[in-house]
Amino acid sequence: EGDAMGSMCARSGAAAARPARRAGRDGDSSVNPSCSSLLAPPFLALLTHEAIQKVLIVGCGGGFDFVHSMMLYPEFRRLGKKVVIVSNSFGNVKDFKAEPVLAELNASPSLDVRRVTAKTPHRSPSNYAPELHVLSFLDASFPGDAPHAMYACNARDMVVPAFSRFLEGFGADALVTVDGGSDSLMVGDEQGLGDPIEDAVTIGSVHACSAPVKLLLTVGLGCDR
Repeated sequence: EGDAMGSMCARSGAAAARPARRAGRDGDSSVNPSCSSLLAPPFLALLTHEAIQKVLIVGCGGGFDFVHSMMLYPEFRRLGKKVVIVSNSFGNVKDFKAEPVLAELNASPSLDVRRVTAKTPHRSPSNYAPELHVLSFLDASFPGDAPHAMYACNARDMVVPAFSRFLEGFGADALVTVDGGSDSLMVGDEQGLGDPIEDAVTIGSVHACSAPVKLLLTVGLGCDR
């Protein structure tokens, strides 16, 4: 399939999907860069394409994976793209004192998702709430766009149909899943393997979405080994 999740791993540590071809919203645009170079690798050409207006960034596994997506945020902002951030937290999202945005996703089990800002109360923010720290950083760095928000869900509660339906609902032109490490590239029998279940669920969920561009970026390749 033209928009299938690719398995190519670039030297920079970025695993990119093959360029997808699909008519844009005006019916005649195509997201398919015709050439690439060392200065403009294919995944950057895809993301900077004018047809890509809304980008959804999701942490590939649980924990701090979504934090690594912040390396892309300033450039997306400069290009005027709308960015949606989803955190797969290892913490209990019920610790955020915010109402669930989706109690049921017509799938079992249901997915608990909370929309949080830097000022969302948390039972123990100093213990584990990277979402609040990242949002505070964004508010301080880009005060004109404050308050920033992101969606927090529990990585261990995810199943592919439910999570894919949630991601699909944003109507993003590009889905970027970011892995801080290399669990997303493992097959499951490697020595010293961490916890790749959440990575596999996220990759499967992104693959099931209909966005014209779907990318897997591995950042800090090998840092988790």
